[in-house]
Amino acid sequence: MTDWLTYLHWIRKREIQEIFYKCPLRVFPVGLELGAGDGYQSSLLGAYVKHLLATDWDVSLLLERQTEALEVYQCDAEAVAETFAPASFDLVFSSNMMEHLPNPSAALRGIHSVLKEDGLSIHLMPNPLWKVADFSLFWPDMIARKLRPFADPRDESSRYEHVLMRPKNNPKTCPESAAGQRRFWPRPHGAYRGHVQELWAFRKTRWLQEFERAGFRVVCVIKGPLCSGYGLGWDRPRRILERLGLTSEYAYVAVKRGRKSPYVHYFSSDVQGVTPCCVGLPGSLALAGHGPLTSPCSAR
Repeated sequence: MTDWLTYLHWIRKREIQEIFYKCPLRVFPVGLELGAGDGYQSSLLGAYVKHLLATDWDVSLLLERQTEALEVYQCDAEAVAETFAPASFDLVFSSNMMEHLPNPSAALRGIHSVLKEDGLSIHLMPNPLWKVADFSLFWPDMIARKLRPFADPRDESSRYEHVLMRPKNNPKTCPESAAGQRRFWPRPHGAYRGHVQELWAFRKTRWLQEFERAGFRVVCVIKGPLCSGYGLGWDRPRRILERLGLTSEYAYVAVKRGRKSPYVHYFSSDVQGVTPCCVGLPGSLALAGHGPLTSPCSAR
């Protein structure tokens, strides 16, 4: 079992590699990241953006990442058009953020407004397979965390790992979901009232329709890594399933409808699945897109 933060950072690094591996460094002059979280992925994304604005509802975890090239800004993703001027950014990026918004359509319309006419918008969202894994692995993860102190009494990570897994910096979570959370029953991951509604909402066709309604044209869909909401390990089965073409999230690469972008040729749909990881430790991870990527689940 891998501690959650290490596992999460490994996923975020793989996402950047799978999406941007063809891109030259600093190819985007100005970029915007929505829902940047703790800023780890922002530091990787910054390799491809000359000046990046990393935003979130709560920026307390982001402030220590701030540099001259990486600016931190508080922003409600659903009000991005009221926060930034029209046609301000060459790239707008988010990872696993849209599903947490009660009104993602408003966010996408706002992104359309702040994106330059020849800009590119890239958004990663979990798919129904991720939802199935998140729901069904809740109990194995709960058991593993309960047993972990017996395996190593000095390891206290299991006492707070579930807190890291469910960040509380999203004030838009449905009150019914938050209030109905039970110790032995998982709550919905995003801003949905129930698991069936969330499963239906994670469909690729739904997100393609959302982009279309917001005025975008999706130029390609890229498969992300196969992962779950838990750091259980199981690295060998995951790599086998990835080779079979399975994925638990998609990156939607979009341009404004009726417009062309000079950045499109750096991206193409991944119809064969993601590149399998090699075995190794997180410390050996290379810059995304410019070297081999290793799995934190391999060192057991």
